[in-house]
Amino acid sequence: MSPADSTQLQYAKIIKSLTLISITAATLFFILYIFSIIPSLLPKEQISRQWTTGAKELLSAMNIKSGWNWAGKLYYSDVLCLAGFAMLGFSTIISIFFTAFLFLKKREFIQFFLAVILTLVLVFAASGIIHIGH
Repeated sequence: MSPADSTQLQYAKIIKSLTLISITAATLFFILYIFSIIPSLLPKEQISRQWTTGAKELLSAMNIKSGWNWAGKLYYSDVLCLAGFAMLGFSTIISIFFTAFLFLKKREFIQFFLAVILTLVLVFAASGIIHIGH
């Protein structure tokens, strides 16, 4: 196995930082939820009933439509918890996006192009524009 080059190390630093920020945010949002510092859509007393249900039932209990509709309710602590996990998911996309410019700086145009295409595909997939199987 060859040693990591500078681009790989930069990617690792970016994704590590974003992951730590996301986990910290999710933890903070969970504390806001548990201690009722910010109101929630789903009362804590009902959360254990949702453990055996699917996402569709949980969204229904919270009166949220599927897709990105939850993003309009970020003033609720339980929705903020979801946002923390969404941030974690976007860590990869953001890391790849910034790594693309590292490739460009090193004049590695094929890698730059592939990183930009990958970023666009991931953003498109996360956007929810295409609904397959639901």
